[in-house]
Amino acid sequence: MRLTDFQKNRIVEIIHRDFGRDAEIYLFGSRTDDFKKGGDIDLLVTSEGSPEEVESRRTKSITGIQFAIGDQKIDLVVTDNPDTDSRPVVKEALKKGVRIG
Repeated sequence: MRLTDFQKNRIVEIIHRDFGRDAEIYLFGSRTDDFKKGGDIDLLVTSEGSPEEVESRRTKSITGIQFAIGDQKIDLVVTDNPDTDSRPVVKEALKKGVRIG
């Protein structure tokens, strides 16, 4: 995984602050491969809420993470039920991602 402990801890702390302690957090995409370089930080978060609440939390989390670890591209996908969410990005994140929180 190509995140420092500091980055991982700050990401988890901020997402749990914004989405609650029950939120599960997965890192997926190129950052899970130690042999690749660069790339944005792709995150999947499981959380419930209305679409408006989720979007507000998502925006707050992205801004908080960028402020905490530096200006990096953050892709944050939120699902309320990963078992029934049919979006390919969710299925890929669960299949190949690494749970970090």
